[in-house]
Amino acid sequence: MKKLLPLLFAFGFTAFSLWAVPVKKGYEISGRIDTSQKGAIKDYKGYIYMRYGNRTDSALVKDNAFQFSGKINHPVSALFMTKNGSFAGSFYLENSEMSVSLSLLKRGERTITFLSGCQGNKTAKTQQELQAFFQSAYGKPDFKAKLNAKLDSLFRTNPKHPFFGETLAELAMEMILDIEDVEKLLAILDRNTQDEDDLKSVQDAVWKSKKMAVGNEFKHFELKDTEGNALGTETFKGKVLLVEFWASWCGPCIEKLPEYKSVYKKHRTGGFEILGVSFDSGPRPWKKTIKKMGLDWPQVIAPGSFDSPEIAHLKVQFVPSNFLIGPDGKILAHNIQPEDLDKKLKELLVKQ
Repeated sequence: MKKLLPLLFAFGFTAFSLWAVPVKKGYEISGRIDTSQKGAIKDYKGYIYMRYGNRTDSALVKDNAFQFSGKINHPVSALFMTKNGSFAGSFYLENSEMSVSLSLLKRGERTITFLSGCQGNKTAKTQQELQAFFQSAYGKPDFKAKLNAKLDSLFRTNPKHPFFGETLAELAMEMILDIEDVEKLLAILDRNTQDEDDLKSVQDAVWKSKKMAVGNEFKHFELKDTEGNALGTETFKGKVLLVEFWASWCGPCIEKLPEYKSVYKKHRTGGFEILGVSFDSGPRPWKKTIKKMGLDWPQVIAPGSFDSPEIAHLKVQFVPSNFLIGPDGKILAHNIQPEDLDKKLKELLVKQ
C-alpha cells in the first residue's frame, strides 16, 4: 500500500454495537454536487459513477442531485468519479442511509471528483473515534497493550470489514505494534474480503520487521546521483547515515525537509550524513525541488519508485520513511523524526 494517509486509530464501544446488529435493508445514498468551492463546476450534466469491488454503478445528475441504492454483503471501499475523470477521496460503502456531497473541479481535460462530505456512514464515525483515541493515548506506557486489546475485540466483531485490514496495514508499516501481535490480528481477519494491497503491506511489514530489525545489518544499494554517477550506501561506511526516502510530490516529505536541513547543518561535520532517495517519476521535478529547497546532502533517484529493483529488498512502503544506519553498517532506527534524530546524533557522535 503506497498511501500518504494519517493514522486514524481510536476506539469506542459504540462502534461495536453498530456492527453487531444485522442489517436487513441495503444502502441508500443521497448525493449533491457542491458548487460552493472556488473553481467548481456549477452546472454539471451527466452521470456520476460509483466504483466498489469489481462493480461500477451510475446515476444521472439532475439539478445537482443524484441517488444510488443497492445491497452489499459486507462493507467495501468505494469512490465516486465522472466518466474518464479521476477522484480524490474514497469511503466505505455499507448498508445504511448516507448523504454525500461531491465537488467537481476541472483540471485540463479531466474532471476531478472530490468527496467533500459524507454523513450516515458508520465506518467514518469509527474512524473519527479511532483517531481521537490514538491521539489521546499514544506515547503512554500501556499504549501498545491497550491498542492490541482494542483491535482484537474490534476485529472479532466484524472480521470481513476491509477497514480493519487497512488499519492493520497502517499500524504494521509504522511499526507501532509488536510484530507478533500484528500476525495474531491478521489471523482474525477474513482475507477473502480484505484489500489485496493491504494484506501485502502487512506481510511485507512482518518480513521487514524480522529481516530489517534494529541491530541487523543494513542491505546496501546503489543508484544514480544528480550527475548520473553511481552512488551507494556503502560509500558512507564509518559514518552515521540517514537514508531518507522522499519525493517532490509528497507533501509530508516537503514539510519535513527544513527540519532535516537544521539537523544536517548541526551534525554534518561530526560524522553524520544524509542520503536522499527520490521516488520521483523523472529527474526534472526531483532536481527542481533539490535546488528550490537548498538540499545540500547527496541525492539519488530510484527510477521505478517503490518498485525499483535496486531497493526492492528494503520493501519501502511509504514516503517519507527512513533508515538510520550506524558506522558499522547496522540499523539503528526506522522512520526516525528530525527531533528524535537530533537527540540520537548527540548521543552517537559524542561516543565516537
